[in-house]
Amino acid sequence: METDAQGKIDEAKFFLSKFIESYNNKEFKYYLSAFISAARSISMIMEQNAHYKEWFTKRKATEEESFIVKRAKKLRNINTHEKPIETHRVISGIFTVPEGFNAAEYLGKENMLNISQPDKNGNVFISVPTEAGEALRGEMDEYKIVNNLTDDEDLYDLCEKYLTILENIYCEWLTFRNAK
Repeated sequence: METDAQGKIDEAKFFLSKFIESYNNKEFKYYLSAFISAARSISMIMEQNAHYKEWFTKRKATEEESFIVKRAKKLRNINTHEKPIETHRVISGIFTVPEGFNAAEYLGKENMLNISQPDKNGNVFISVPTEAGEALRGEMDEYKIVNNLTDDEDLYDLCEKYLTILENIYCEWLTFRNAK
C-alpha cells in the first residue's frame, strides 16, 4: 500500500507539472483530468487498509482542508461521471485608468469578467479573458485558469493545495502506523 500510494502521489505531481507547462495548449485539460484522477486515487488506496479508516475518522481536518478536498472531489466527480471540466483563462490584477476615463469604457466593458470601483488613486481590480486582455499583459500581475464551479478560484492553486493535503495525510498516516 505504501508504494502504491506514493506512486499515485508521484503520478499526481507529474500531471500537475504537465498541466501548468501546457497552460497555453489544449492539452492542459487532459493533464488536469489525469491529475484529478491520480490525486483522488491516493486516498482510495490508503482506504484499503482497515486501520487507516479508523485513524482517519479520528483525524481532525482543518476547515480549509475540508473545503479544498470537497471542491477537488466535486471537480473529480463531474469530470469522471458527467462531463469534462470546462475552464477559461483570465488575466487579473490592478490596472490604473487614466484620469478622465470611465474604467469600463476605457477597458471595454463587454470583455470584463470582473471590475471593481476605482480607488482614490484611480486603480481598479479587473479580471478579463486572456484573449481580451492580451494588450494589458504588461499591466497585469496574475494569469490563471478558472472554472465556475470553484468560484473563479485558480484551478492550479486548488490542485496544488489538494495535493499538499493528500501528501500531508499520507505522511501523518505513515508516522502513526510506524509508531505502532
